[in-house]
Amino acid sequence: MERLNYQEIIENILNGFSNTILLPGTELEIILDRENGHYLVMLVGWKEKKRVYSSLVHFDIKEDRIWIQQNGTDTSMVQELTDAGVPRDKIVIGLDPLLIREKTEDFSALITKSDPIGQQGDRLHRKKMLS
Repeated sequence: MERLNYQEIIENILNGFSNTILLPGTELEIILDRENGHYLVMLVGWKEKKRVYSSLVHFDIKEDRIWIQQNGTDTSMVQELTDAGVPRDKIVIGLDPLLIREKTEDFSALITKSDPIGQQGDRLHRKKMLS
């Protein structure tokens, strides 16, 4: 079986953000640290007199798994990864505390093509699973 290139998959997903329409005075920075396995999309700049600096998307590759550390978009990163061929058991939703991750190990199985959701939707589904 052919081994997936997680770096390439993540880079393709992040490069898709390069056409995002931004607020005037801001820009997107796509940061690819291949050596250490860190991949980010940062929003930086100024909105009038207020500094804008935030991580929109953050992936890490650790121990042959892709960790979603941050998703400040409406796009489901789990869905993006699975569409690219990454098995669900190789995706960790790192933005959840360990206690919740342990209770929702099969959470990514809830994400289907007919139900694409981003981080906000992810949280609603997790809340339902825990109640």
